[in-house]
Amino acid sequence: MFDQLSVGDRIVRRKQPLWLRYGVALFAVAVATAVRAAFQILGNASVPYISFYPAVILVALLTGRGPGLLVVGLSALAAAYWIDPVGSFWISSLLSISWFSTN
Repeated sequence: MFDQLSVGDRIVRRKQPLWLRYGVALFAVAVATAVRAAFQILGNASVPYISFYPAVILVALLTGRGPGLLVVGLSALAAAYWIDPVGSFWISSLLSISWFSTN
């Protein structure tokens, strides 16, 4: 599913249907969100983006720039759910995000 394939001294571009590329992107975000929810159930709620990194990397590599950017945006929206206050998409303050705190 790579966008380009190097054959000798030529680069051959393979195109997948648009619906397939963006469908893979949506599926990857759904799976990453489910994995993140499982992390919360297991008690590790301190890293909200950890399951989204592989989804973004794989989708960008396998399907291209457009679906990769879609995954970045949807992952940020989904991960905002697990930043304080948990259970809401509103972030109470920048200090509630762990990398801004001074502790």
